Amino acid sequence: MDDHTMDIYHTEVADQLRGQNMGKKLVEAGVNYARENHLKIAPSCTFAKTVFARNKDYRDVLA
Repeated sequence: MDDHTMDIYHTEVADQLRGQNMGKKLVEAGVNYARENHLKIAPSCTFAKTVFARNKDYRDVLA
């Protein structure tokens, strides 16, 4: 990791919010933050890795 790379290392949502795409929204918020701050993301969270693998639009911030 360096000063221009962030890690999404864990995502968790409350039980009552599961199944509402909140996990994806958390990852999306991280992607938006990275874009706004000219950062890259090296996700270590299994869920975040899956979201990145399924969404080609996020490749611009993938480290």
